[in-house]
Amino acid sequence: MHRTKLAMLLLIVALLSCVTNPSSLSDIILSDPSVVNVSAKIIYNANGDSSYDSVFVSLADKYGSSVVLKNGGCFINDIQMKIFSHTIDGGLLLQDYTAYYYLGNNDIKIKPCSSYALTILLGDSTRHKSVISAPPIINYNFAIPANFNWGDPIVLTWDTLNSNDSAADVKLYFLDRYVALFNSDLLKCRYTIPNEFIANYSRKPDTLLSTLKIIKLGIKLNEFSSFNYQGVFSYNATH
Repeated sequence: MHRTKLAMLLLIVALLSCVTNPSSLSDIILSDPSVVNVSAKIIYNANGDSSYDSVFVSLADKYGSSVVLKNGGCFINDIQMKIFSHTIDGGLLLQDYTAYYYLGNNDIKIKPCSSYALTILLGDSTRHKSVISAPPIINYNFAIPANFNWGDPIVLTWDTLNSNDSAADVKLYFLDRYVALFNSDLLKCRYTIPNEFIANYSRKPDTLLSTLKIIKLGIKLNEFSSFNYQGVFSYNATH
């Protein structure tokens, strides 16, 4: 009986450990940046559609819980970033909270080869500054073939990546689904979408979209517990 109760208690503790709540650091005026992990990301569409261009900054404590700075905030080129927070509440064991700072394409224009000043203002009025940069964009002619039979494998192609981009993290999406790419695929400059990716579609969608994302890492902001920056450059192919 005692073993059964203990097993049930351990199960509840394990499940509760998956619940993500707002960080307790959000309730105090922070003065120590070393207790915060920072993640910054620039998203830029290389095809010229700026509707999804944006900058994101996420703050978290050592447990990964989101931090919103009390009496503080985040700024890009002295433009104060907005706060987005969301809670998925499916009951006691299914709660998931996330929050981040962001600027959309109506707030700031992202340009390749441009630098952006990131300032993190803590609650004690201290400012911690870094620079995040958008590297140059190279046209890789990422494409879906002009003619193919729906239901047959689809071959996506692109030009050879330069050495800097080939060393970056490259991700491929097809019909909003992630496709695992290997180095051999990158070197061949082509990937064949298998039949199972399109098996759930009885007919070809009105717009067939695939996206090649090149994710580049940036510099570290030493005052914080950790700091990572990603430049995400999206190359869209439509049919």
